[in-house]
Amino acid sequence: MKKYNLQSGFTLIDLLVTISVISFLSSILLISVVNVRIKGRNTFTAKAVDQYITSFQAYYNDYGRYPNTGAPDLNYYCIGAPACFVSGVWPTNAAINNALYPAYVAKLTNVSPKPLDIGFGAANSWQGLAYSCTQWTNSPCSSITLRWALEGWPKSCGYGASATQSGLNTFCQLTDFSY
Repeated sequence: MKKYNLQSGFTLIDLLVTISVISFLSSILLISVVNVRIKGRNTFTAKAVDQYITSFQAYYNDYGRYPNTGAPDLNYYCIGAPACFVSGVWPTNAAINNALYPAYVAKLTNVSPKPLDIGFGAANSWQGLAYSCTQWTNSPCSSITLRWALEGWPKSCGYGASATQSGLNTFCQLTDFSY
């Protein structure tokens, strides 16, 4: 008569330990992938902001002023996006975009690839780059302010821009952008 060894194979404990180790390693990998995606989006935003800053400087060097908004106000307007907020609080200004494209900016880029919650709910999610020109009626635009958002807090805005916390994200503002 043949005897069978009932001890061969995996026990329930062996299987549970293996599943636990695989789950733990998967969670570490998932966190790393999410962080890489956030860093990639913020790098994209920083490169787009850099492109616009360079474009504004080139425009200023050619004309001795920044692009006018066409309105004697201190309002913010969006560049390269239909609206800076998902709710469309700040509209796109055609005068600014036409002044920059195509001579200064090869392609008007939406700065934030996805809307970011800036702490006031989904209706005020931030997307895009906002531009404001200090000008009065029939006067040149001598200084500008740029605003944009980065995913996560705290993040460095670069370019000497101020950073403030907005929800779980970083809100950037470059104010003293004048010659």
